[in-house]
Amino acid sequence: MKVLLSSVPFAPLVGGIETVGAILATELSKLGCDVTVLTKTRSPTRDEAPYHIVRDPSTRAMFGLAKAADVILHNSISLKAMWPLSLSGKPAVVIHHTWLPKTGYRIFARWAKQATYGSASHVAISSAIADDLGLPSTIIPNPYDDGLFRNLGALERNRDIAFVGRLVSDKGVNVLIDALALLHARGFSPTVTVVGTGDEEDALHEQAKRLGVADQIEFRGLVTGQKLVELLNRHVFLAIPSTWEEPFGIVALEGIACGCIPLAAKSGGLPEAIGGCGVLFQKGNAADLADHIERLFADPSKCAALRSRAESHLLRHTQSAVAKAYLRVLEEAVREPSALARSTGKS
Repeated sequence: MKVLLSSVPFAPLVGGIETVGAILATELSKLGCDVTVLTKTRSPTRDEAPYHIVRDPSTRAMFGLAKAADVILHNSISLKAMWPLSLSGKPAVVIHHTWLPKTGYRIFARWAKQATYGSASHVAISSAIADDLGLPSTIIPNPYDDGLFRNLGALERNRDIAFVGRLVSDKGVNVLIDALALLHARGFSPTVTVVGTGDEEDALHEQAKRLGVADQIEFRGLVTGQKLVELLNRHVFLAIPSTWEEPFGIVALEGIACGCIPLAAKSGGLPEAIGGCGVLFQKGNAADLADHIERLFADPSKCAALRSRAESHLLRHTQSAVAKAYLRVLEEAVREPSALARSTGKS
C-alpha cells in the first residue's frame, strides 16, 4: 500500500505531532507500506530514513504525490496541505491531535477543515478529542518511543519529582512550585527537577525564591535522549500539572516506562494517558496536588500498586501496536472510503 503521510510539522522540529509522525512513518514502513512523508518543514541536513521525505513541495508536486498514493494520512490537519490533496480524490484518514477552535475568528478554520474533509475517516488520539470533534472517529492513543524510554532498574531513585516540558504558563510549573511551598510549610520538602526551557523560566526562578523553596528545585534546561531516560529513572514521580486541556500527554507514557508515577492534572486526555498508573489532582489546584504528593510518600504500597499496572497499560502504546491500529484504519479506508466516516470505534 502506498501511503502519503502529510505532516506539515516534522523532524527536525521537536514536538508531539512530529514524534508521532516519525514513528508512524517508520513503523508503517516496517509493516510493508510504501511511505512518503510530505512536509512543509525544511531540514539543514540530508534525510536518512526508511521512507521517502518530500520537503516544502509546490502545490503541483503535492497533487502529484497524492495521485500516486493509495491513501493519504494527515498527521493533524492543515489548510496549507488539505485542499490540494483533497482534490486528488484519494481516500483520506485525518489524525486529530488537538482541539478544533470553537470561538473567535479561528472558528472559520474549523469550518473550512470540516468541510474539506467531512467525508474522510477520522482518528482521535483520545476520547476527549473524539468527544470534542463531533465527527465519527476511531480512537487510537499516541505511541511513545518504547525503544528508548524504559526502566533501567539499576539506577537509584534519589530524586523525588521530575517535570519535563516547555516552561510556559499552560504547563503549570507554577502550580507545582505553589504545592512545594504548601508542603514546605508542613515540614515536608521533596526535591524537584525541572527539565525544559521557555518564556516563563525567569518567573519560575523568582517564584521559587519568593516562596522559599528554591533550594529544593533544580532547573536542568533541555535534556533529551538517553540522558533524559536516565534522569527519569532517578525520580519517583513525574508531575504533569498542565493548566490547559492536554489532548493526550506522551510525556506521561515516557515517565511510566521509566518507572515514574505520574501526578497529573485532571483535564483533557491526561487521564487516558496515565491510565491506572498514577493519580489525578484538580487542575490548577496546588493544595490538591500537595495533598496527593504527601499521601503517596506516606503509602509505599499504593506506589507499588500503581507501578504494577505500567506494563499492561503501555502495551497499547508501543510503536508497533499503534502502527498496526493505524494500518487497519488505512486498509479499511482504501477498501471502503466512506465506511469509517460513517462509524465510530476504538482501536
